[in-house]
Amino acid sequence: MKKILMMLAMVLVLTGCGSANTGNSDKETEKSYKAAVASYTSVSAKDVTDGKGSAEVVTTYAAVVVDAEGVIKYVHFDTAQNKAAIDGEGKVTIEAAATKREKGEAYGMGKRAEKGEWDVQVAHFENYLTGKNIADVLTMELDEKNHSVDADVLSGCTIYVNEFLAALDKANQNLVEVTGVVTAYAGSDTTVSAKDVTDGAGSAEVVTTFGLVLTDAEDKVVFASFDTAQNKAKIDGEGKVAIEAASTKKELGDNYGMGKYAANGEWYKQINHLESTMIGKTVAEFTGAALDDAGKSLDADVLSGCTVHVSEFVEAVNSSFKSEIK
Repeated sequence: MKKILMMLAMVLVLTGCGSANTGNSDKETEKSYKAAVASYTSVSAKDVTDGKGSAEVVTTYAAVVVDAEGVIKYVHFDTAQNKAAIDGEGKVTIEAAATKREKGEAYGMGKRAEKGEWDVQVAHFENYLTGKNIADVLTMELDEKNHSVDADVLSGCTIYVNEFLAALDKANQNLVEVTGVVTAYAGSDTTVSAKDVTDGAGSAEVVTTFGLVLTDAEDKVVFASFDTAQNKAKIDGEGKVAIEAASTKKELGDNYGMGKYAANGEWYKQINHLESTMIGKTVAEFTGAALDDAGKSLDADVLSGCTVHVSEFVEAVNSSFKSEIK
């Protein structure tokens, strides 16, 4: 009898343990990922000669999700290329252009490139990177023109890839842990402004905001990250154009200088607050939220820590490319 009771006790213990495990929440069994988005900007300028000059800003952003071992499960690249024209009278002309990916076949590379249009080649590169460890990817060998020397890459992507890798490297340094990831939204929004040369001074400015939003099976946000690349060319009365690639607003941190006069603190702190208010909301709730005429949120939770205009972040999500995490 004693032996039977002991056996029954063991069964109850084991059954109890099984029940406890079965009762664990889905959160405990969700895969753990790390995610980030970052950019790399290159600039070029041509002083005005024979009545023509220019300033160009090229911002490439990389959005990435890796698993616990650093294997890439999702990666997305795009490039915002915007150019200002300056004439001999000091008039500055610039229009915000669609990104290379947004342009698709209209970008025009497919007419002369053996491997097809820019977006097609970049998609091939992304597919090649998916499933590889990010540390190995970042040590990829390039030739003197910044093309990959890997035969599998070259089979579908013969454009230079150094700027993609530079943006990806920066993202890799800022990875944040996240769970419950099902869908990725990556996109950008660009605004431009120009000032004709008067009294010896003119300018052209390009502001590209980019972001990565990850959602769960119900399309509720589990991760959101935005940043802005703001680059300005200065033109003097002699037609000389000066421009340097600047750090993004988040990279500048406290050096951006907003904290000196903004009640809710530095720019990056306000955007971090905006991102935190997105968690648990659907993408539609974020993009459909009411804004005032200046592009600021009317939501009390957002305004409690973020009073900068947020319209560009909404537009970045509105124009985003949606992908399932593999």
